[in-house]
Amino acid sequence: TAPCLRRLPPRSVTRAAPPRDHPAIPAPTTASSVPLPRRGDPHARSGRRQRACERLCKSTAPARPLPVSDAMAASLFGSELLGKGDAKVDTATLAGKYVGIYFSAHWCPPCKMFTPQLIKFYNNHAAAKNFEIVFASSDRSQGEFDSYRGEMPWLSIPLGSKVKDNLSAKYKVRGIPTLVWVGPDGETITTDGRGAVMGDAEAAGFPWKPKTTAELLTDDLEITTAEGTTTLGKIKAGVDYIGLYFSAHWCGPCRGFTPTLSKFYRDHHEGKKFEILFVSSDEDDASFATYFGEMPWKAVPFARRDLKESLSKTFDVEGIPTLVFVEAGGDMKTVSKDARGRVQSQPEDFPWPAKALEPLAIHLGAINDEKVCIVFTDKMTDGDNEEAVKAAVTPVAETYFAARNGGGKEVEGDVLFAIADDADEETAERVRMFLGLADDDEDDEAVRIVVTDIPSGVKYVYKKAGIPTEADVRAFIGGIFSGSESPSGIRDKP
Repeated sequence: TAPCLRRLPPRSVTRAAPPRDHPAIPAPTTASSVPLPRRGDPHARSGRRQRACERLCKSTAPARPLPVSDAMAASLFGSELLGKGDAKVDTATLAGKYVGIYFSAHWCPPCKMFTPQLIKFYNNHAAAKNFEIVFASSDRSQGEFDSYRGEMPWLSIPLGSKVKDNLSAKYKVRGIPTLVWVGPDGETITTDGRGAVMGDAEAAGFPWKPKTTAELLTDDLEITTAEGTTTLGKIKAGVDYIGLYFSAHWCGPCRGFTPTLSKFYRDHHEGKKFEILFVSSDEDDASFATYFGEMPWKAVPFARRDLKESLSKTFDVEGIPTLVFVEAGGDMKTVSKDARGRVQSQPEDFPWPAKALEPLAIHLGAINDEKVCIVFTDKMTDGDNEEAVKAAVTPVAETYFAARNGGGKEVEGDVLFAIADDADEETAERVRMFLGLADDDEDDEAVRIVVTDIPSGVKYVYKKAGIPTEADVRAFIGGIFSGSESPSGIRDKP
């Protein structure tokens, strides 16, 4: 069944095609989520090619930015950029300025429509607001690149430079136009700079620091209950965690998941000390009231559309249903952004402390954005060998997990680890087909280890025969980051 596509005033809900250089894991054969486009996007109804250019990509950082340092400018952009004509510009000139990185291309219609707006914004505010913009091109020829950047008053990364590819991967750019603003030491301010420029042409809110979760979910926030209203502060006082359930009555996958979530809530919310708030994408108050009437938890008032939009941005909600859990106290740290899958597969393990080696289904949300080492044991017919593979991979996964979370020694690179065993054959088979691994046969030693790098459009395949040892796995992962392992196309057969 295809995902339910419905209209959300004032824009249509459409499934965006993945950009050519960033293939994405395909949706499962059953409807799983409904994509939500950006509100107020003038290109939301402008045709197939423009929709193919459009993808959502948001990121936030909690701190107010300070100027970019010389060292960080060099680490982001290299030693030189292009100025007007053939002029070479030292990246040290970016020191003391905020920097907008503009991912765009001459062939992209939404880019050509947005660029004049950005030029006007730059000319009006760059000096007063102390910022510079750097063009990161996806043009297909030097002539197109030179022509397009000739219209621009800012700096450019040379066409074909690895700098652009590295920045695309770093900021998880899935489509163009995308405008990323960076602050102190290269910290991300926002990846929705395009929306910010379009919504604040006078730069009154520049550099558009987003509110934190705690600033959005304040104690005095009015919350809707079955009996009437209460405040979030009263709810927080009795729980350790708050769940945010982004959903809508018109969404088929949402209606399919809500009964599962309701059972999870009734079975665990008292013992596990959590509450859930419904964050509605319904079309009107009547639809909200009907759907909320089926739910045993509480809700953000439907009238607070502003809060709904802010929460969606904060948690990168690109489709529904989405379930997020945060801590109820302090700065309301995020506990899980992929809680829907965990409710379905690991309900007893709440609040789901992160593990070094997770089931593949848990990392499906990250696989399109980050390097993921997938250990396929689903076709292994010898249980002892399967356990030996897990024993070899787990300590390597723990090393990178500890480094990622600041609890271990530094290692080169960053990678997530996932196990694809016969406990979830559907997910394993779907990802195998995408990666060109569907022809693997069942065997006692039929292990397949693959590191995906979808943002770069490649994968790395472990090729040594037999059951791998811990040393083998470490050497394979290390070789990827040192450059000694050769990549292949993301869909190529080994």
